[in-house]
Amino acid sequence: MSKRQNRHPFSRIAIDIAGFGLVIASPFLGWLPGPGGIPVFLLGLGILARNYDWAENLLKDFEKKRLDFVDKYLVGNKRVAWTIDLLCIGIIALAIFVYLNLSNSILKLATLGAGSFALFIMISNQKRLDRGYAKLKKALKLK
Repeated sequence: MSKRQNRHPFSRIAIDIAGFGLVIASPFLGWLPGPGGIPVFLLGLGILARNYDWAENLLKDFEKKRLDFVDKYLVGNKRVAWTIDLLCIGIIALAIFVYLNLSNSILKLATLGAGSFALFIMISNQKRLDRGYAKLKKALKLK
């Protein structure tokens, strides 16, 4: 018997209600600013993957396609990568400037968040980190 079949019936029902509820609610949240209902839909699929193989396979397929897209169009394309890096540096510089020159604490908090997000985007480029680490090892003649 699989782990899914050994689960208590009430647990299975609660997981189904939560997962399907989030999946059904996601189109109604699409009008919200930002990603809207997409994270809610993925969260619902993640919950449903605890009970259903089709949901788990759908999430794995989505992750593979997301990684292929990022590698092909964002990280793999040097122009796009440089543009993103320059935008992030500009946002960080602007956030520092605004933070130092404003007295409004809410705007300071917003600029701190924008600068932190831009820094996170820059750091999260794994290929750039790997290339930098390889160059550092070569410069220090480490093996």
